[in-house]
Amino acid sequence: MRQVIGIRTHRWGEEEERLLAQLKGAFPGDIAVVFHNRPDGLSVPLDVVDIDGTWVDANGLRAIPDWAWRCGDYFYYALRAAKPDYDFYWLVEPDVYFSSDPTDFFARFSALTTDALGSDIKPYVADIPFTRALGGLKPYQAIFPLTRFSGRALDDLFARRQAYSRTDAGKRTFANDEIFCFSNMLASEVHVTDSFE
Repeated sequence: MRQVIGIRTHRWGEEEERLLAQLKGAFPGDIAVVFHNRPDGLSVPLDVVDIDGTWVDANGLRAIPDWAWRCGDYFYYALRAAKPDYDFYWLVEPDVYFSSDPTDFFARFSALTTDALGSDIKPYVADIPFTRALGGLKPYQAIFPLTRFSGRALDDLFARRQAYSRTDAGKRTFANDEIFCFSNMLASEVHVTDSFE
């Protein structure tokens, strides 16, 4: 199974450099950065996948005002489109800190074929705007800054997010990444979801 990891960010600084250095052992040659509105002229020492409002519109997704913060799954869809030959896709944000070499952590999941992996997956019981327009799905949550999805799960989620983008979900109630992805995965009879713990 081939796995790739994308660093989700809008800048390149110390945190991103630290994360890249930590990931090199676990993903030699299979690391990219997925940039939201990459600053002009910025180059980095790895593959770059750019995402901006034009990309969002061109891919049939809703560009709500805070999509770059709220819709981390968009970054996954861009990574999948740019690198379609992988079986599994990780996404990590620069505020994730590994206190030691994470190679063993990622190796634990290298043979696992689960479609969706996350941390602290559980029903979302609070009444918040992001749970109010799910079309009858039971809301689930997970900690989204470090997650993994199979290619087939991302293809399914992408089509679902495109369809969801055409609904009348309001700007405030448009589901965020963790609730949209894990609510759909847990409702699926096809995809298997599991927790890191």
